[in-house]
Amino acid sequence: MTLTQTGKVRSNVHAKKVVQMMENDALTLSGAVHVVFLDSLGVRTGFMDSKTAIVDENRNKFQAIDSVHVWSDESKAALDTKTLNWNPTTQRIETNDSVTITTHLDTLHGVGLIADQGLHYWEIQHPIGVSYRKVPERKPRDTSKRDAK
Repeated sequence: MTLTQTGKVRSNVHAKKVVQMMENDALTLSGAVHVVFLDSLGVRTGFMDSKTAIVDENRNKFQAIDSVHVWSDESKAALDTKTLNWNPTTQRIETNDSVTITTHLDTLHGVGLIADQGLHYWEIQHPIGVSYRKVPERKPRDTSKRDAK
């Protein structure tokens, strides 16, 4: 299956089995679902694997379910979670489940995630883990001038 956006191929979806009950119903994909993400030039930017997925073509929504793994070729980041919602139009992914993101600098865990499809930018709710990123030290604000007024 090929998902397009404004006439451009945005992803290729592979599954062993596809079921659709009624013509306008969402598609249920099962048996090793594999999605290849493509940029506007058709170049692979990453992939997503899951055991099951639901594709709602009318709403342009995609939900991966059970053992979800996402890899970004661009950021070299990996994401693992139980469920993941992907919006091809906004190219954002999100979940309310537990997540693990692994990069060359981090292994972070948490619950809840909002990210761009390329895993360059993400926000994890309730994060825990180890990061080796250098974070600039914040200097305390000088409140003496304000207190003197």
